[in-house]
Amino acid sequence: SISANKIKHIPEGAFDELSFLLSLNLAENEITRMLPGSFRGLVKVREMDLTGNKISFIQDDVFEDLPELRVLILSNNRLNNINIASLLNLKYLIRLNLTGNFLETLPNKLPFLMELYLDENLLTSLNLSGYGQMTSLSVRGNHLQEVELYHLENLISLNLSRNPLKSICERSFELLERLDNLDLVNCNIS
Repeated sequence: SISANKIKHIPEGAFDELSFLLSLNLAENEITRMLPGSFRGLVKVREMDLTGNKISFIQDDVFEDLPELRVLILSNNRLNNINIASLLNLKYLIRLNLTGNFLETLPNKLPFLMELYLDENLLTSLNLSGYGQMTSLSVRGNHLQEVELYHLENLISLNLSRNPLKSICERSFELLERLDNLDLVNCNIS
């Protein structure tokens, strides 16, 4: 772990000699940017934590050198958009945490994701048609007024709490036969 330091950026090739690492914790630094090649050499890393930095943009090929990455935590940064191209090469990514950013929209179609955490963002709507494998979704504390969940047959846990939901589509839960945990606390549903 090299968390809680004052790292501002990750130069290309910074981890070239660390091919044995399985986890990389860069949380609570001052990282503002990452370049393609920043994570070169980290071919075995399965989990990366970039929580609490100052990242506002992710370039297309930043994560291309992480073929085994399964968990990516980008919570509490300054992201207002996620470039889908930056995540498409992560074929084994199953958990993505984007809590506490400034996201207004979701990245399209990440069909391999199983867990997605989008709490405390600025989302006003959700299009989840490209997320068919998802088992856990948390969008607590956004600005959602309505929700459609038709494409999430595998969903087990859903947190919609603290959203100003005006209504929930009548058929939204129709196909959610595996849903075990539903949180609608403080949603102003009438």
